[in-house]
Amino acid sequence: MMRTECLPDLQEKLDTMLKDRLRALLTVALCVLSATTVGFCTLLLTGERTVDDPRLVAADGSQIAWAIPVTPSLVLCEGELGESAQLSLRGAERIPLTKVRTGALPSGGKLTLYRATSRLPDVVVPVVSSAENGQRAWVSVPGQTRWEGALMERSAGAFEPQPAITLGAGLPAYSVSDRSLVGITAQDRSAIIVVSMSAVITAFPEVKAGQ
Repeated sequence: MMRTECLPDLQEKLDTMLKDRLRALLTVALCVLSATTVGFCTLLLTGERTVDDPRLVAADGSQIAWAIPVTPSLVLCEGELGESAQLSLRGAERIPLTKVRTGALPSGGKLTLYRATSRLPDVVVPVVSSAENGQRAWVSVPGQTRWEGALMERSAGAFEPQPAITLGAGLPAYSVSDRSLVGITAQDRSAIIVVSMSAVITAFPEVKAGQ
């Protein structure tokens, strides 16, 4: 017959083993959750662009320009570009584009509007708003230092970034507060300015119609 006085000791050992296993599982779960949270917050707060950001590429895969999706079917690129190209997403994914037209910005720079042959993923299409005087914004390019500063209006639709932006023209400028697309960098004489999306939409009314 089993000695009943041994049962409390056995139950205590089983309880201890169960608690140790639960503690180990909880520790692993917390570590995974913490790593995920840190990664998400870093992306949300820094807004860094990556090598998989939308870009305009030729048939051989060489990059032509950075692409700025503005609606689920329209993309803007800096410069006067060719009739057809491809939008590269997440490295391997390619979407054929057809040229709508090339237009001029108030700064004198040019943008080319393309239409995608298929709907763009929602994740790459930002909310479009307009730049405001004194607004905090950020611009980034893979492999280069992220710019963040204030947009100071110097004329209708044209904003002087403070400090100066050295990352080049044809890049999207996003609001720090809500990550909406507020403008596009453009060359103005020897400096880079930010042209508000309100001025871009005036030059390209197709964008407003396609929203």
